[in-house]
Amino acid sequence: MSRLNLPAGLGGWIWLAIIIIPVYYVVITSLKTQEGYFGQNPLALPSSPALENYQLVLAADFAKYFMNSTIVTLGAVIPTVLVAFMAQARDAVVRHEHELGKLDAIAGDGDHRIGMRRGVDAAVAAADEAAGTGLSVDRVLSAAGEAWSERAGGTSGALWESALTAAGRALGNKAAYRGRDAAAAVTAFVDAVTGLGKADVGDKTMVDALLPFRDTFLAAFEDGAPVTGALTSAVTAARQAADATASLRPLKGRARPLAEKSLGHPDPGAVSFALIVTRVSDYFDSSEHLSCPGSAALIAGTGARA
Repeated sequence: MSRLNLPAGLGGWIWLAIIIIPVYYVVITSLKTQEGYFGQNPLALPSSPALENYQLVLAADFAKYFMNSTIVTLGAVIPTVLVAFMAQARDAVVRHEHELGKLDAIAGDGDHRIGMRRGVDAAVAAADEAAGTGLSVDRVLSAAGEAWSERAGGTSGALWESALTAAGRALGNKAAYRGRDAAAAVTAFVDAVTGLGKADVGDKTMVDALLPFRDTFLAAFEDGAPVTGALTSAVTAARQAADATASLRPLKGRARPLAEKSLGHPDPGAVSFALIVTRVSDYFDSSEHLSCPGSAALIAGTGARA
């Protein structure tokens, strides 16, 4: 027979009392009038429970104050969630930067990994600083995009700045987000890249992975899939499309003069995009970020037909 652990048992009861007594005190006090509170033991049950305190709170626009507090809280939490998403993008680049460099060196100058690493590092730092100072979602993404472009330079930096800024504008500054906000952000992100870069499917660029990603995401979402389900399908499409660029000849960028050397190897821009969205999707599936109500509605929201 096991021996009783008296110190542990006593400690458990003390800890339970520390937790329960304050809650008990708040509840019984809320049911007392001012006279009842001062006229008896503060820890005693009310002799005549009263609801006057609750009526007073409700009459004083408590719902409005509670909503204001909720908006302020979500306004602080959701930008922080975005920083976590950006950190996942950085993780994907860091893990595969040598692979990206080798791909780019086949028909380019091999600087894609350097630009991506510098850009995403700067973007995460800028987003973290912006979120820490209380800036809204759109301004956090705008700051991230500007830092990415400034640090990475080149066409890739400009494209990522344009895409992140456009996604931020689509999301705007709201107290809570829904699935349609995610769909709008995806659309704006892709449209910004295609609008600035003027590339199309078949040119062997990032767009070869971007457009299948967008089209699959929107189709799944419109068909009623939740955002997480639509994202999973879109990531699969992006990865397959990135791999398929190995059979293409580059029609844009510095790789075009070395088109023959590029055959048999996927485009580094398409690959890096596929790696990033894969990592972000995995984060959605495995992390605890859905405890934030605003981000939960955005990521786990039902599809358009729901």
